[in-house]
Amino acid sequence: MKLLIIITHQKNTKQLEEEFIKQKVQFTKMETMGGFLRKKNYTYLVGTEPKNVDKVTKITRRACHSQEEIAETPWFVEGQPGEVVIPESQTKVKVGGATIFVVETDKIEKI
Repeated sequence: MKLLIIITHQKNTKQLEEEFIKQKVQFTKMETMGGFLRKKNYTYLVGTEPKNVDKVTKITRRACHSQEEIAETPWFVEGQPGEVVIPESQTKVKVGGATIFVVETDKIEKI
């Protein structure tokens, strides 16, 4: 068995979920946040047979598109109580799209 961990931008979720449902791909969706840009993402967990990994990857590729946007590049002040983030400069970053991790899974059990 394989576990696919798919992280994508909020704007891609509707199309991705519609495609998963249409293709009968079961998934679990979680709201997450990226550590660099500190923006909301969604993470999908998909447990599947190894033969279906390419299918799920192709669905994700069709549904999740990336674009460039200007973002504040943060820097951190250490040693202070809590975390202080101060915008230092702006930079072009690629957002959207998806990141897919494929993990070998010993067992998936539905109870």
